[in-house]
Amino acid sequence: MNEGLDPAGVAVFLAVVCGIAALACGQPEQWGLRRLTLGASASSAAVAALILYPSVWWWSAIVWGLHQMYLGWSYASRRRRTTHERIEYLESSTAVLAYVALADGVVDAREIAIIRETYARAGFSLQDLREVDRALQDCQRRFLASGSDPERLFVLLRDACAALFQHSNEQTRLAFLRSAILIATSDGFVNSGEERALLASANWLGISRNDYDRLWRDVVGQQRQGEGADPESANDDSEETDSTDPIVPPDLATYYASMLGVPPTASRQELKRAYREKAKQYHPDVVAHKGPIFVREAEERFREISRAYEYFRGGAAAT
Repeated sequence: MNEGLDPAGVAVFLAVVCGIAALACGQPEQWGLRRLTLGASASSAAVAALILYPSVWWWSAIVWGLHQMYLGWSYASRRRRTTHERIEYLESSTAVLAYVALADGVVDAREIAIIRETYARAGFSLQDLREVDRALQDCQRRFLASGSDPERLFVLLRDACAALFQHSNEQTRLAFLRSAILIATSDGFVNSGEERALLASANWLGISRNDYDRLWRDVVGQQRQGEGADPESANDDSEETDSTDPIVPPDLATYYASMLGVPPTASRQELKRAYREKAKQYHPDVVAHKGPIFVREAEERFREISRAYEYFRGGAAAT
């Protein structure tokens, strides 16, 4: 029954079809599929040539085509995995902000605008913003489906924080907690449910109480400036802040050691190990896919860590 089937003809047919498919994949994001179909076309053509005109050189063409198929498949798989992680990151981070907003029972237009602005300022595309809107609507439906139970809300918030923790670093989590504080204070009043949600979010995201209080001071200070607070009261607040939370403590060794997460008496090996871990955590390339604002914040923290390490490496403190 298969006597009439010409293997060379089938190989030529596959080469033509795959070649047309490769030409059709002209978008940059289709690079993996284009390389995959190009390799399949080259391998099929080489097989047809090998059948019609046997030569050892056609084997090299087959190997080249298979290599192109491998490169295309690897790229497509990596892109699919990156896209999946990006969607999970958007969904989990949106859920954290949405559930904090739902702590008072409803997400109003002002809170939605803050959520969208958080991602817009970070450099996310319009397609990503549509994904944020979809995730926000899903969170509201999930909350309403549970009967708007406040205790059920905290279960959903905990799961969202756990997912965000896996797809972010400390700097990113601080940025989202700051946005959550902005959401809770957007109506000028923070009720007990919103306060509980913020404290729970900080705990589940691994943010210390000092960092949490610092974010509160930053948000409140900016809101006072935006409302045109009295300059004298603003000066009083700044003096109080400086007295309780100085930018650089008098003991530089303690200050720089706290940046690296080690005691001031740490050995050179411990300092080097801590610096490498922090540098890897806050390297701008780690958060490059999350937008320019996160890259700038990571660069600033990376410079602080480098300055701290240079302080100890220069022999300014005992080793």
